[in-house]
Formats: sequence, structure tokens, C-alpha cells
Amino acid sequence: MLLGSFSWRALRVRLAAWSAVFVLLLGGGLGGAAYALLRRSLDEEVHTFAFHEAQELAILASEVSSVEELQRRVAAAPGLFPEPGVYGLTVYDSGGEPVLQLGEQPALASWDLDLDALHAGDVRYRLEDLLPDPALRCALRVGEPGGVSWVVASAVDPRRSDESLLRFSGWYALGLTIALLVTFFGAFGLLSAALRPMLRMVQEARALASHEGPKGRLSEPRSYAELEELAAFLNSTLERHEQNATRQARFSAHAGHELRTPLARVRAEAELALQTPDAVAKDEALGTILEEVDLLRRLIDGLLELARGEEQDLRQGPLTSMLEVVNGIAPDAAILAEQVGLSFETSIAPEQVYVHGNALLLTRTVWNLLENACKYAPPGAKLRLGLEVDAAQCRVTVADTGDGLVGQDLEAIFLPFNRGRPSAVLKSGLGLGLALSRAIARRHGGELRATREAGETRFTLSLPVGSPPSRLPDEPAPAEVPCP
Repeated sequence: MLLGSFSWRALRVRLAAWSAVFVLLLGGGLGGAAYALLRRSLDEEVHTFAFHEAQELAILASEVSSVEELQRRVAAAPGLFPEPGVYGLTVYDSGGEPVLQLGEQPALASWDLDLDALHAGDVRYRLEDLLPDPALRCALRVGEPGGVSWVVASAVDPRRSDESLLRFSGWYALGLTIALLVTFFGAFGLLSAALRPMLRMVQEARALASHEGPKGRLSEPRSYAELEELAAFLNSTLERHEQNATRQARFSAHAGHELRTPLARVRAEAELALQTPDAVAKDEALGTILEEVDLLRRLIDGLLELARGEEQDLRQGPLTSMLEVVNGIAPDAAILAEQVGLSFETSIAPEQVYVHGNALLLTRTVWNLLENACKYAPPGAKLRLGLEVDAAQCRVTVADTGDGLVGQDLEAIFLPFNRGRPSAVLKSGLGLGLALSRAIARRHGGELRATREAGETRFTLSLPVGSPPSRLPDEPAPAEVPCP
């Protein structure tokens, strides 16, 4: 289970580990900076301490002019020199010879003093090893140039700063370890709680997947906006999948029925032709067989075209003049409308408009809409063919004043094999015209919709407008309208 196992592949474990790594990097950086600042501060304190000890003895030496008097002054202040943490104090004369040594460490006369620098007023520091411990030495000059001049040197223990740094490092490492553990397990617990609704969604999805098809929907957790949005999206996907599966099943059933019917007729006519000795009856049977075979051919062609769906993208095709397409269809549409008793009129914008695509398929789409209106509009109705253009789209409209869409689902009419009751003049088609027309429109980046407005049954083909060509196309619009 997603939340029931502890694996490094699990999202919550990885996020918790990355949180701990972030805290480690942040804490390590802050700890290193704090260590460096503390080290610098403690080093300054040690230098200050060494200078302070040397300065105290220098003040005492500045008041005397002989070694004997200096020794008496120091002896008169027992316990003052040296203080705890001071290895030793040494006083040098102006020639660099030691004249007074205080403390238990070896004499400091071995230190190579830079007398010229000291006489110039500089203070000298040096960190070096003294047996058995290291020491920080400090030397400074006492007295004015030309008078009695002493050099006072001190050696102090620097290990107290090292011990402080060691204690700081230990406590900081302990605190950082605790922070890492708290961060990891805290993030792990919070992520586990946050992912629990996702686990329920996964379990519900598995339950849905165990059926032959989606029979339910995922619950949408209202407490988590992101998961609620994800569940809503998945539910909409499941709904579309269920609708597509239903349509596919219906399409397969209708296709099987439509293919069986002409095949049964072909078989019956063939048996009749074999059994009858009459030559005329044989010819009639063969003629019927040819008609049924032609019907099968057109049906199979339509099914193949519909199965191609929106896979073939025609939005990058050559430029096609929709004005020429509509004007080329209008005369034939007027003749067909007159045959079925409809009055025909046009409302075509005069400006030229181009779209990217296949001219034959677009002509076929518009003709399908006109033929469909002629089949199902009652005699005496008005049929109108229109073309409108704006900056982004051109719209071809086929409208009639019949009541063919009253009470019908406007989306269901685009399903394959959905046929109505045709007029007495034209025969019923295969039931693929509108489905093919919508598929062609979408392959051109457009859309085909049906509406019922102001007493009109209206089909609107919308297509994106292409950039006008640099020169007019040499090829004229197709003179022959391909019928489905």
C-alpha cells in the first residue's frame, strides 16, 4: 500500500529526507558561520588577555628606573603576578636581555624579539609551543625613547578558547541531530496525513479499474483544494471515457447491423438469381446486387473516414477560398431545394476569406448540411445558405424553417447512424453525413454545431481564418460537388 510501507521510493519518505537535508545544509552553514565568528571572538579575547597581563607589568615597570627597584615593586605585590592562565612574565632591558622572570614556565629569553619594531611602538604576538603546553606570547615596549626602556613579554594559555569551541561544537552537533530527527519524522507524519486522501483515491480507482468499465466516480475531498481539483479532473475523464465507450459500443452495434442488412440482401438476390431460369429475373437480381454492393462500398468508405476521426490534422493544409466554395455550391443547392419544394436564398458576405485545409472535404461538409436540410425539411420551408466573416473566424450557416430538431438532443444528431424521417423525394442516407461533417470540421481546427433559434433549424460550421495568400490561387474552385 502507498502509506503502509516505508520505502525510499515513497514520495513522503523522499520529501521528508529532502526536508532533513535542507535543515542539515542550513544548520551546517549557520553552525560553520557561528563557529568562525566564535573562534575569532575567542582569539581576540586571548590576545586581549595576553596584552592586559603584559600591560599591568608594564605600568609597574614604567614607574622605576632600575632592575632592583622593579624587583622590589613586584615583591611588594605578592599574588598579583602572574594571574591564573598566565604561563610567565618576562622583563627585558633595552638590549634584549632578560632582567626579571615571573611564572613557572621556562624563561622567555629564547623568543627572538624584534626590538626595532617594539621601540617603534608596535605590539608583537606569537603563538608557539612551550613545553609542555602551547602559549600565546605578547611583547610591548615601556618607556620613552632616550630614557630608561623596558620590554615586557607575557605568555598565556590559549586552550580555554579551544575548550569553549569544543563545547560549542558538541552541543551544536547534538542540537542539529535532534533537529534533523524532528524534521524528518515530523515531515514524514505530516506528509502521511496529507497523502491519506490520495490513498483513498487510489483505492477507489483500483476498485473502479477492477470492473470491465468505469461504473462510478471518485470522491472529491473537500478539505484539500488540490486533491479536489485532481479528483474532479479524473471524474470528468472517467465520464468522457464512459461516454466514449458507450458511443463506441453503440457505433459497433449500428455498424454491424448496417453491414449485415445489405449483405443479407446480396445473399438473397444471389440465391434468387441462381434458382430462377428467367434471364430477366437474373438481370434484375444482378442489378440489385450491384446497388447493394455500391451501398456497401459507400458505407465502408464512410466508416473508414469516420474512424480516422481527428487524427489527420488539416490545419496546415493549403489555403482555400470559402467564398468560392460557397458560391460554387449555391446553384446546385438551389436546384436540389426546388426538387423537394423548398425556397432557397443566400446570405453571403462579398469579401474574400481563406482557411487552411482540404477544399474537397470542406465542400463535401457544406453539401452534406444542405442535402440533410433538403431531406428532412417539410415542403414549403425556407432554406438559407450564409457566409459570415470576422477577424478570427468564418462561419458557414445552413438554416431551414422546418421543425426537424424540435425535441431532439442537439448532440445526439451527430452520432453515427442517427437518421430521421426523410421527405418523399429524397431517400434516407447512411446516417453518417453529420458525423463525418463534424469530424472534418474538427480536423480543420473548427467546429460544427446545431441550434434551434427563432423558428429555424440552424447548422453553423466555424473555421479559423488563415492569412491571405500573397497571390490569388491559380486553381479554380471545384466545379463538381462530391456527394457522400
